[in-house]
Amino acid sequence: MLNDVPHYLFSESTHRPIRIVQPGPPRSTSPLGGVVTTPTGTCYPDAWRYAMQHSEAILAHGTAISLGRRIGHAWVELPDGTVWEPSSQAVMPIEKFYGLVDPIVEDRYTSEEAAIMVARVGKHGPWSAEERMEYIGR
Repeated sequence: MLNDVPHYLFSESTHRPIRIVQPGPPRSTSPLGGVVTTPTGTCYPDAWRYAMQHSEAILAHGTAISLGRRIGHAWVELPDGTVWEPSSQAVMPIEKFYGLVDPIVEDRYTSEEAAIMVARVGKHGPWSAEERMEYIGR
């Protein structure tokens, strides 16, 4: 009977089924360039991690147009005039990024400020004006 359940494994401890996600078709190509490889909703931690690896980077939080609607978003602006976009994991000229997704910047953080905010607030963003004032004084 257990062998008749497709796409499931069974937990050895509870003997309950654990669903196995089967590989699907390739993900769509992002309008920002490249194939979308990051799951939706991880831009804040992904952008934060990228900014932590590039000390001169600026972590930007704001909104951007995605699939015809404005959503909360995070990205990394680099000193050479490029942007690292976490959804596509593409580096592109800042003008191209701004032209494609029409971002509205709510705040920008240095790598040091972003590290402080994650340590104090306990999440990768977005952070409120009250949190910014309390932890980085602006």
